[in-house]
Amino acid sequence: MEVECAHCGSPVPPGLIGTGNITGEQFCCSGCRAAATFMRAAGFGDFHRLRGGSVGTPVERIAPEPEAAAAFDGPAFAASQIHQRSDGLHAVTWSVTGMHCAACVWVLERLAVAAPGVRSSRVNLGQGSLDVIYDPMLCSPGRQVEVVAKLGYRLRPWVAQAVAAERKAVARDLLLRLAVAAACAVGAMQVSMNLWAGELARDLDPGNRVIFAWTSLTVALPAILWSAWPIHRAAWAALRARRWTVDLAASLAVSLALVGSLIHLAQGGNEVYGDAAAMFIALLLAARWAFYAAQEQVRRLAGQLDGLVPAIARRRIGSTSALIPVEDLAIGDVVEIKPGERLPCDGFVVDHAGRVEAAVLTGEARAERIPVGGDAFAGCTAVDPLVLRVTATGTATRVGRLLCTAPTGPAAHDGNDATAELIRWFMPALIITAIATGLGWWWAAGTERGLTQALAVLVVGCPCAIGLAAPLVTAAWIGRLAARGILVRDAVVLDRLAGIRAVVFDKTGTLSVGRMRVVTWNWTAMSASREELLGAVMAAEAEARHPAGAALSAWAAEQGGHLGVVTAVREFAGAGLSARWGAAELRIGTPSFAGSGHEDGTVISVDGVVLAVVTLADPLRADAPAVVAAARARGWDVYLWSGDRPAAVAAAGAALGLPTESWAAACTPEDKAHRLRALRARGPVAMVGDGVNDAAALAEADVAIALRGGLTAALDHCQVFVADAARGVSAVGDLLVAADHRRQRIRGLLTWAVIYNLIAIGLAAGGAWGPVVCAIAMPISSLLTVIAALMAPRRADQASLSS
Repeated sequence: MEVECAHCGSPVPPGLIGTGNITGEQFCCSGCRAAATFMRAAGFGDFHRLRGGSVGTPVERIAPEPEAAAAFDGPAFAASQIHQRSDGLHAVTWSVTGMHCAACVWVLERLAVAAPGVRSSRVNLGQGSLDVIYDPMLCSPGRQVEVVAKLGYRLRPWVAQAVAAERKAVARDLLLRLAVAAACAVGAMQVSMNLWAGELARDLDPGNRVIFAWTSLTVALPAILWSAWPIHRAAWAALRARRWTVDLAASLAVSLALVGSLIHLAQGGNEVYGDAAAMFIALLLAARWAFYAAQEQVRRLAGQLDGLVPAIARRRIGSTSALIPVEDLAIGDVVEIKPGERLPCDGFVVDHAGRVEAAVLTGEARAERIPVGGDAFAGCTAVDPLVLRVTATGTATRVGRLLCTAPTGPAAHDGNDATAELIRWFMPALIITAIATGLGWWWAAGTERGLTQALAVLVVGCPCAIGLAAPLVTAAWIGRLAARGILVRDAVVLDRLAGIRAVVFDKTGTLSVGRMRVVTWNWTAMSASREELLGAVMAAEAEARHPAGAALSAWAAEQGGHLGVVTAVREFAGAGLSARWGAAELRIGTPSFAGSGHEDGTVISVDGVVLAVVTLADPLRADAPAVVAAARARGWDVYLWSGDRPAAVAAAGAALGLPTESWAAACTPEDKAHRLRALRARGPVAMVGDGVNDAAALAEADVAIALRGGLTAALDHCQVFVADAARGVSAVGDLLVAADHRRQRIRGLLTWAVIYNLIAIGLAAGGAWGPVVCAIAMPISSLLTVIAALMAPRRADQASLSS
């Protein structure tokens, strides 16, 4: 039976399950035990009760960095991040890692309990930030970092205040304009209904009719002039560029409705179209708000991704070292990196050689030995203690340059190029029809009738439904995909997928699980106790950092092994490790190291006697073959490029049914980018990767799809990425289904809108519909379009989005 950690909710490894525990609590690691103990001592005992009822997935475990706290007490951090208030208090905004639920908010907003000197702390859960007001004489930023680390969270400097403030301002402005337009539309329609009721009952005298007409138009004016101002401004820009756009069509329709209403009122008539114009504006702004809200949902989820490099660095000066913000590093500085820490800069190794895990660049979690004078790169993880002399920092590092080549974010796009094409021919045709209608009725019935029917054609023919269809359907799908963990940052991708001719997959972490697993464990000799040997393997590998060790330890735990006792554990680069197990020597590693005549596999021996031979591999995801088959069924050419060994890539390619020429091994990030540029010469290409090592290739692709896994800072720059690691590569299939359904729905809505407009224009041009009927018909068509667009994803779900 699986035992959950009392603090974070993750499964407790069998070897760490204690017996005879008085409280009955079990912890998955010493960090969770320490965090739980500290939280109870600080008066946060209700955290675990709240967490148990408010979160369905384990809390992310964050490795505390209390020793880094002092790095945030320097003048550089104060100058860039701290705001001095008029009352003498200081304010700082932090980015919080590990915050997930109401319990997390509850704890962090009571920071003053654990950190005296903090006056208030307020969390923005959607933005992932923590605003702290504190007394600098009693509590420093470093102290805040230290306390929060003990609580199980990590603080990093918040560097996007200006961007966040700008987005909030845009959202507030759009929402305010929408609210004003909706209020004006409702008010104007209420006045107009009284006018129409009086006309039908014939109990409204001419003076009151004029008053009601003027009142209706006056109530609608704020929507027509102020709420629609961004639309008018964009229309003017389109007019200067000589392009027909949805904004130009909408602005023209609203302006003509206003002018026509004023002409009628000046001639003593009572036919005004202000209520219809205000309703149209409200519907158009509502569509834009839906699209903006969907994009903000994607941004919020994307903003939860961790940073790639550490926030602090340990700089050596003489015989001492000090922690400083990584931004303060300079070329030529000497930095120290402890095992398990990420490198804060590019540099070359001094003093002694050491091993580095470069998964951030290669995609493969294999430790590589870096000799003295050899280069090491920012974002990689040190396996051994390292001393580097800095050669590059920030965006000048190798990983920084890779990230700078990636797309910079979502592009403005209305969701479908067909809309622009339709508007381009529809609007001129509508204007010509209105002019012809006006001239015809002027010749047949006089100037007033000609003007009335021409305005009726323009009002009912306004392509508002055409303009609403694509952005609303796109917003609905983006929101639905985001709820499933598929974050579409650039809506144009949903159109581009239709033209894709080839797709390139990374292997490790994309089509494969991304971590080593035991495939076979063959016992070659009898041991006194296999359970005891499994416990010894778990104990020896508990201190190792090689991915093979984690796989061996996990398999041993699954077989019922209990953590044993070993001493004198020593690792040998490229070979394995040895340990004292009682009076015997335990060896785990390559056949030559462990004393075996086998040609391959990981060997476990005791005093030179081979007891087990283990085969390790990074298996394919269960859904990988189906996704590759679906891509090939669409007529796409499928390629597999990886930084892994040729044998591993060949095995994966064979399992997926790919020919030899479709896969490539030992690829560097730069190799992948070069290959993709060459492949694009033959047609549009999609790229599916899982980390920074794929960033350069993703930037070259027409469609960049990234899966969350490992170090994923590059995903913030991709057009599409999958934040739900459990969904895996199957999300690519979901994206394809969504793109197909969306395209079909937009085509259907555009077809319906065109047919509706043509029939309505014919009725208006023929005189069957007057301006009043047309003013009612126009917003009704838009409202039907809104309902149909927002229902599109739900209808597709009934057909199973993940089919």
